[in-house]
Amino acid sequence: MRLRTTVVTAGFSVLAVCLLPSLTAAQEVIDLPERDQPLTIGQEEFFSVGAIDGEEWETFSGIDGVSFDADGNLYILDGNNFRVVKVGPRGDLIAEMGRAGEGPGEFGMPIGMSVTRAGEVRAYDMAQQRFTVFNPDGTFKSNARVEGVSSNFFLPNGGLMSLPDGTMVDGGKSPRRLQVMASGGDTDPLAPRPVNLVTIGEDTEISSAFQAWNPLTAVGEQDEQVFSGGGIQMSGAPMRAFDAELFVGAFPDGRIAVADSTTYTIKIVQPGQGVARVLRRPFTPREVTRRDQADERERELARIAERTGSGGGGRAYSPDGSGRSVAISAGGASDFLRTRVESMEFGQEMPILADMTVDWDGRIWTERTGRRVGEKGPIDLITVDGRYLGSVDPDECRIPDAFGPDGLAAFIERDELDVPRIVVKRLSILTR
Repeated sequence: MRLRTTVVTAGFSVLAVCLLPSLTAAQEVIDLPERDQPLTIGQEEFFSVGAIDGEEWETFSGIDGVSFDADGNLYILDGNNFRVVKVGPRGDLIAEMGRAGEGPGEFGMPIGMSVTRAGEVRAYDMAQQRFTVFNPDGTFKSNARVEGVSSNFFLPNGGLMSLPDGTMVDGGKSPRRLQVMASGGDTDPLAPRPVNLVTIGEDTEISSAFQAWNPLTAVGEQDEQVFSGGGIQMSGAPMRAFDAELFVGAFPDGRIAVADSTTYTIKIVQPGQGVARVLRRPFTPREVTRRDQADERERELARIAERTGSGGGGRAYSPDGSGRSVAISAGGASDFLRTRVESMEFGQEMPILADMTVDWDGRIWTERTGRRVGEKGPIDLITVDGRYLGSVDPDECRIPDAFGPDGLAAFIERDELDVPRIVVKRLSILTR
């Protein structure tokens, strides 16, 4: 398959995209083909964990992240139960790490996790603004305080990813939306989120890996609104849909892939050195219609009803500085969220990309948005050097929640009783 390659030199802009840092060196631009080539993903299920009638350790309240190490061990962040669970390659329990509390190895509100290939666990505790680090055998290693996180630090909805040099990179995307907060709390779901490098030592250091697109420049200044419902009150920017998101993936050699959802443009970045290569497909976003807006409101209301029906509540970070999280009832959360949906605002263009990540072997996986709101589009597989491998039907496979060695992949699912579980499969790429 022939690819068109262009070289863009410093100071010459040819890409009408949001991710345009200053150019300091020549960068290669590869135009991928417009027409899809069918691709099949073979799936062999290995094991699953998480069941209402399973063993006590595999009863998960909520799964906030999954990751693998180089030996194929699976790590599960069960935030509502204040723990990380380590599972062996056959689905057996190896270790449980953490518990509720404020001491060494204890959590107040763990929301993100990174696991090195050697099996060291770094879990970010939002309530206590620190990383808690565990050794590969599950024993406590250290706490690393993070200072000044309120405005510049990530909330790792996109995940934390370990790089070969021991640093971590945040997973981009819009910041984790804390949909329920105690009265008096404050959060800005559209705050800028550059791609950060995190180095853990005596003091946690945060530096910029890449100056990416700032959502606020596209959305514009937001008028603060007050939302009330279910005994909860919060002031802040309105709930929005169809705004651009930032996606980040980490390659095994330490490079990162960065993309925003408004274009099909993927930048291959060497942290600290800038963009070396740009991969793009010639797709154009369409305008958001009134039907799209109505469908999105209906979809959000259905999510709220489903959550209420399952008895699910939530937890929110207490803004009083105590380092505690606050439990919110399902009914209170439902009433509050409905008020937010009623005043929802929308972007002008439908994003092209719904997700992007990089697998264990360095292949880029992109999921395109479907034709209608809520529909999933094809999944494209691309190599770091710009070879388009093909596109997978969305009904056949979805992007895993974590990739592991030898084709292992973890998928977070819910059973017929709405109990969360993780299914581990071995994936193989098959051409049609």
